[in-house]
Amino acid sequence: DYGWFLGDFEVTYTDQTGARSAPEQGRSLIIYRRDRDGGWRIHRDMDSPAPHLVQANARVVLPPPGPAPAVWDPKSRAEVTACDRLTASRYDRTRLAPPVNRDAMDVPAVIAQCEADLKRFPGDPMLNFQLGRVYGYSGDAAKTLAARRAAAAGGNHNAIFLLGYLDWTAAKDDVARCTAARTMKLAADRGNYSGELTYASLFVEGKLAACPDRANAPQVAAYVASARRAVDGFFETRLADHLAAELAAGANGVAEGGSR
Repeated sequence: DYGWFLGDFEVTYTDQTGARSAPEQGRSLIIYRRDRDGGWRIHRDMDSPAPHLVQANARVVLPPPGPAPAVWDPKSRAEVTACDRLTASRYDRTRLAPPVNRDAMDVPAVIAQCEADLKRFPGDPMLNFQLGRVYGYSGDAAKTLAARRAAAAGGNHNAIFLLGYLDWTAAKDDVARCTAARTMKLAADRGNYSGELTYASLFVEGKLAACPDRANAPQVAAYVASARRAVDGFFETRLADHLAAELAAGANGVAEGGSR
């Protein structure tokens, strides 16, 4: 029974002498209410000084992207190691073995096994990603970060997404958030399941509006369609379907991050 419109405006004033004021920018909010007779009427109307959204966004200047991580083929290693069997994550759609829960792991023994397997396959992006997971369970933050960075540099898009997501949660300003979003977008572009759904969620929520290099709605819809083919649980299916519906509604005239 309620709807709203959010818009930018810019206005100048001319006095009796013909002098014009400097432009004043603001934002307008109109809330509509459907009354008992079925008619829609203005319930609240407010104008406030505020930077124009487009101009405000243009002030977010991102640092140039660093060198792109290597392109990794998840099938580059056919052998399933003991580390793979001991550490596979349910969120990793490139896993080589059934997923294992944290409470089923003997963490010190798993670390020793994964370190041994990494010696057999030096620099392997998946093994580095697995080590990042178990180092995290051990509480060794330095080794966790080093392993995740090594996995990301090798092109493991699970690690690329995770580093971006952690940077997003720690970000204090739009530059940091948009830099983190760029990393998650790279993971999504490379087909990472978690990156596809997370980036789409942030887009639909309007949290990427300040980012000048954000994906457009058709690209985000493609992320959701790709992820939808890989969902394996009720709530993940509901999330993917909800995101697809929100994006479809946006294509029919609902603004990004807005409401119907």
